[in-house]
Amino acid sequence: MLRSQFMSDQRSNGDLIKFIAATVESMRDQMATKDDVVKIRDELDFMREQMATKDDLLNLATKDELLNLATKDELLNLATKDDLLNLATKDELLNLATKDE
Repeated sequence: MLRSQFMSDQRSNGDLIKFIAATVESMRDQMATKDDVVKIRDELDFMREQMATKDDLLNLATKDELLNLATKDELLNLATKDDLLNLATKDELLNLATKDE
């Protein structure tokens, strides 16, 4: 009976060791490697370079400052490039002025 108890304990210990080994292997597989950490650090550095600083944000216009800008509808009422093609140029106007004199 002592021998069977000993065998049972060894089997339990073996199962426990297998469980621990499987758990450790699973944890190791989920851990980041040094290369992974370097890649992440590089990505964070790149993102940090792309982000606006407090000084950048201070240079932006406020809502109140934007109130005086033209709206989209107001801009639609302005002349287009095609509208301006038929207008006289500065040189053409100068030529007209000298012909009249």
